[in-house]
Amino acid sequence: MNFDENKWYHIYVANDKGNSFVGTPLVFGDPRLEDTTKHNTTVGSAFKSTNQLEFDRDTQKWQIVPVDSAYYVLRTLGGGVHGYLSTNFAPERLNLTTRTVARMTRDNVSDASVYWKITTWGDGTYQLTNKHNGTDWLLEIGGEHDEDDGTEARMSSNFTRIPRRSWSFEPIDGVNGTIDNPDFSQASISVVTGHNHTNLNGILCCADFSEYLKQF
Repeated sequence: MNFDENKWYHIYVANDKGNSFVGTPLVFGDPRLEDTTKHNTTVGSAFKSTNQLEFDRDTQKWQIVPVDSAYYVLRTLGGGVHGYLSTNFAPERLNLTTRTVARMTRDNVSDASVYWKITTWGDGTYQLTNKHNGTDWLLEIGGEHDEDDGTEARMSSNFTRIPRRSWSFEPIDGVNGTIDNPDFSQASISVVTGHNHTNLNGILCCADFSEYLKQF
């Protein structure tokens, strides 16, 4: 699929427009990531929203930018120019085989998981893998355990093709779909090689966060 980096896209789970992919602003931080230049707001959340899609919802407007012939970086208008879709190893998530969840991460504390490969399933939907986790893991939506349904975005080593492991992309038509913000005219990102991100999954999935997620 050819992506226009000057267009905003909606991303859906499978082909279901009732299940849209959300990337939130960078609203959480951790002093162990040592980001003092941006008030320590280093991470946001990425998840499936079952709320009615609103075409002007900034957290559902994705820019997909090629970085070479194999990989893309993905960010939302709501997440800001410095927030990129990435993954984080969550060692305490013993209920998940891969123990790796997706999130939005500030560019200056990110690793190679911000680089995503988008590969067709052959049915009009796509699978997403990233450079850090490798092509043996793919992005899926799920719940608390491996086979649970839910809204959490995380990585899986199960390549059985089912809807929650499939993704579709739709360019937004009209003036709302054109990227006219000069801050998004380039994606300059320098990842931290070998950086071991500390786990923030407990913050991103806790009960206190649920009220915040309802707006998306």
